[in-house]
Amino acid sequence: MYNKTKIKSIIIVPDYGILTLEEVAKIMKVSQKTVYRWVAAKKLKAAKIGHKTYRVLEKDLFKFIENHISR
Repeated sequence: MYNKTKIKSIIIVPDYGILTLEEVAKIMKVSQKTVYRWVAAKKLKAAKIGHKTYRVLEKDLFKFIENHISR
């Protein structure tokens, strides 16, 4: 017989903070245009989720900061 029981799958996603480019700009105290330049130059990793919509994981922002600290 055909079993009509629906099984819901569970997707486990790590608890990373997700930031907009505007939020990154505020955190870094730079303009949004600067953040767009970093993303375009592939200096800052970001996911494009729309025509002009990007998101940055907090961990990627931390890596960016670590790689660009003046020593």
